[in-house]
Amino acid sequence: MRSSISGRRGNVAVEAAFVLALLLLVCLGVFEFGWMFTKAQVVDAATREGVRVGTRRNADNADVRRAVAKVMEGAGLKASWYRVKLSPPNVFQLQAGDPFTVTVILEYDYASVVKSGIIPHPDVITRSTTMAKEGNVPYSP
Repeated sequence: MRSSISGRRGNVAVEAAFVLALLLLVCLGVFEFGWMFTKAQVVDAATREGVRVGTRRNADNADVRRAVAKVMEGAGLKASWYRVKLSPPNVFQLQAGDPFTVTVILEYDYASVVKSGIIPHPDVITRSTTMAKEGNVPYSP
């Protein structure tokens, strides 16, 4: 009779280990996806700031890249982890009213919290923002 009770205790311990491992995995997944969405918001903010700076009258490519870097580095994302694409490639040559797009591509493997293949995540986070170059453009509704 005594061995039957101790056998049940062993079963409970094994079951608890499986349940706790599964619970830990779910918690890590929730944390990782929350972290990913936070970093996606940072990338989005960086594109908005870059395009805002780039649409000013005397802005150049270096101004745009500095604005993007300021936001990204403020969030702890190193310059080697992301790429900035400007379209068209030379901001200074834009005329008033011309569209200007800033795209930031973050290699998410560098920014990930959980560095394992257990929890799936995207390879890159890409965001783009487009605005028109400032200037004396007549209003047309």
